[in-house]
Amino acid sequence: SLKAHNLRFQFCYLQWVLCGGFFFNNFLPTSIGGDGYRAIRTMCDDCPKSSAVSAVLVKWLIGFASLLCISFYRVAYKR
Repeated sequence: SLKAHNLRFQFCYLQWVLCGGFFFNNFLPTSIGGDGYRAIRTMCDDCPKSSAVSAVLVKWLIGFASLLCISFYRVAYKR
């Protein structure tokens, strides 16, 4: 989703930001801290700030949709 917003980063940097987000998710009482950290670290000076926040929201929506698909599959094909 970062690529869709024309935000280009090196893979090593994104891996570092992801690990930092995991740390904040475990350190803070909610998971919003890690997502906020990822949004802040992927904001750049010459691009709109909403593009980094939108990338995090897309990650939330894809994760939620995946959980819904898995749960509906489990309910429909309960054995």
